[in-house]
Amino acid sequence: MRKLLVFFFTSIVSVPTIAYLFNDYSLPANLGLLGFISLYVIPLILLYGVPISIFSDKVTLKISGFIRFVCAFFIHLFFGFVFACLFALITDFSLLTPLNDPIDRFILLGASGTSIVFWLIDELLRYRYKKKDLLY
Repeated sequence: MRKLLVFFFTSIVSVPTIAYLFNDYSLPANLGLLGFISLYVIPLILLYGVPISIFSDKVTLKISGFIRFVCAFFIHLFFGFVFACLFALITDFSLLTPLNDPIDRFILLGASGTSIVFWLIDELLRYRYKKKDLLY
């Protein structure tokens, strides 16, 4: 249940942020761009981000405290970067170019930023409900 809440909140935060990055750091002039981006971002968060976060929970299950917190962060960030690399392999996109092209910002910053947002919201909900088994 917690992962679905994290997915929901991450989608709400990430879609407008990625639209902002994709639109040359300005607010989108119309809702069409938000709709277009959400067609791709929301399913990716659900089908890629949620399983990665569940994997992160399994890997860090026996670790506690700050070490678990940091390990979970790096697992989320690593797989955000892995997504960008997979995208590069599939589309012949170059990760070595400067971030001048809007698609570069969309993929690199969007994937990494979304993974950090997902991790942060997951940690906040974990901390908030750590005494209650309701969301686990």
